[in-house]
Amino acid sequence: MKKPETLNQQLAQLLGVRHVRQLSNMHQLQRLWPSICGQMMAARSEPVSIENGCLWIAVNHPSLTAHIRMLQTELLRACAKKAHLRGLKSIRTRIMLNAGIQHQVVEKKKAYPVTLSQKKQIVRELKTVRSHTLRHAMFRARVSQTAFQPQ
Repeated sequence: MKKPETLNQQLAQLLGVRHVRQLSNMHQLQRLWPSICGQMMAARSEPVSIENGCLWIAVNHPSLTAHIRMLQTELLRACAKKAHLRGLKSIRTRIMLNAGIQHQVVEKKKAYPVTLSQKKQIVRELKTVRSHTLRHAMFRARVSQTAFQPQ
């Protein structure tokens, strides 16, 4: 029986190995872009493509083009170090009004205080568990569940 092919192998057959590698590099570069250039610049720019050793970056304002041109060597060095992209020689920019990698802000839930009587109730419920390590982990989990449940 023939071993099933992975998704990467199927994509490589469909698009060609070079294109799959290029897509993979772009995805990795977009994911790491805030750590490569900083949060402020990442909110206003994003890598678009790599063509013949040239990294194309979309920016949302023309003034950012001069900033990127000034930092070109540092950005190329950071791309090589953090995203492991070799062979990049230059950076070019194009203006796109909606450019920028938007980060989702995850709203933290408010933790409510857990009273001593609630903790005692949890201890009573867990006293049949023999393993101290397991009982302790279960206690901490139940206290956390109680703290984040709306009352």
